[in-house]
Amino acid sequence: MTNSDLCRAAFEKLLLTKFRYFENAYALEKDGDGTYFNMSAKNYWEVFQAGWK
Repeated sequence: MTNSDLCRAAFEKLLLTKFRYFENAYALEKDGDGTYFNMSAKNYWEVFQAGWK
């Protein structure tokens, strides 16, 4: 796994466990370039990536 793969896996685990995104099956869906459709997930992802670096 690359560092970016580890980052995304950690992010999605956070959303599923702490933010309870498992209740919305579509919240973690993304398009072909990896952009989340859900606006909140998209914003959290931007912040999470900045903190990861």
